[in-house]
Amino acid sequence: MASDGAFPVEDFINAITTQLDRVQDALRLKAVNRPLTYALKDLQMELKVFVDLDPQGNVRFRPAGPNESGASTVNFGFTTITKPMIEENTVSMAATRSAPLTETSACRATSSSAWSAWGCATSHSSTSCAPRPACRPSRA
Repeated sequence: MASDGAFPVEDFINAITTQLDRVQDALRLKAVNRPLTYALKDLQMELKVFVDLDPQGNVRFRPAGPNESGASTVNFGFTTITKPMIEENTVSMAATRSAPLTETSACRATSSSAWSAWGCATSHSSTSCAPRPACRPSRA
């Protein structure tokens, strides 16, 4: 936190979500020994803050003091989500990965003469398509 009391927005949100996760964990443990008597469904909060942008481009909130005018009102709402909601809004890791370099046609097409032209002692192998890090194509 800065000397003026300002804090990054992401730190604030991370702190809130961490606390909500702890509540959920505590409720899960409680349910092992006895029936639950309550659940946390929604959390709403309203903050009176001054919104600033620091030199690194991070949004920071500075809480308004008593009777301090000109502050913005920021409303946050947290709600529960279900496993199907997570699955529906999450991209599969398999869908985001590209083919390994050794499986690409450009790699297979690189001949040993091309590696030699780059001044490399390493050529295409079944385990690696890349020359040693010091190898670069010459600019003739």
